[in-house]
Amino acid sequence: MMATFLGGLLLSLVIVLALTIWSIRRHRDPDLHIECDAAIHELIPTLAGLTVGTAVAGNSAAVLENGAFFDVLIGRIQAARASVHLETFLWKDGVLGRGVADALINRARAGLKVRVLLDAEGSKNAGDAVMQQMRDAGCRVVFFHEQRPRNIGVLNDRDHRKLVVIDGREAFVGGHCIVDAWLGRRVSSSWATMSFPRWSQRARS
Repeated sequence: MMATFLGGLLLSLVIVLALTIWSIRRHRDPDLHIECDAAIHELIPTLAGLTVGTAVAGNSAAVLENGAFFDVLIGRIQAARASVHLETFLWKDGVLGRGVADALINRARAGLKVRVLLDAEGSKNAGDAVMQQMRDAGCRVVFFHEQRPRNIGVLNDRDHRKLVVIDGREAFVGGHCIVDAWLGRRVSSSWATMSFPRWSQRARS
C-alpha cells in the first residue's frame, strides 16, 4: 500500500515538473544585448527597427498629472473613430473602472474595434459583471497568464505595461492603473499622452 502511494506521489511530481518545464520553454522572451556610445537621436532608426516600428518626425507629447490623466483619456476614448487598444496591470472595480468600461462599451457598440489586455493577477478584482458587459458590447477582453496548467511555469511573469492607443495615432503611457486611488490628486504621478499626426501607413497597419 505504501509503495503504491509513494509511486503515485513520485509520478505526480514528475508530471508537475514536466509541465513546468514545458510551460517555461513555450514562452520565449527576446534577449537583446546592445552596446553603443551613440547619442539617442542617432539611435532612433535602430530602435524603430528593433521594435518593428517606424520613427516619423513631427509628432508631439504632453504630460498629464494625477486624475487629469483619466479626464483626458476617457474623453479621447469617447472621441475614437476606428479603434481603442488598452493594456494595464491593475484594474479594480470602482468609479474609475466603470467610467473607463462605459467609454469602451460605448465605442464597441458604435462598431469600433476595442481590445483590452489585463494582467490576470493584477486585475483579478476588475469585476466579473463589468468584464462581461464589455464582452457583450463587443469588446475583446483577454487576461494575461491566467492560472491555468499551461502557465504554471510563468505565473510570476506578469504584464506591467500600462498603455492606451486610440485610432493608431494617439497613445497614453505611464504609471496609470484603473483604480480609484488614481482619481483627484491623491497620487503624485505623471503620465504622457503622445500624438502621432504623421504616423506612417506601415505603423498604422
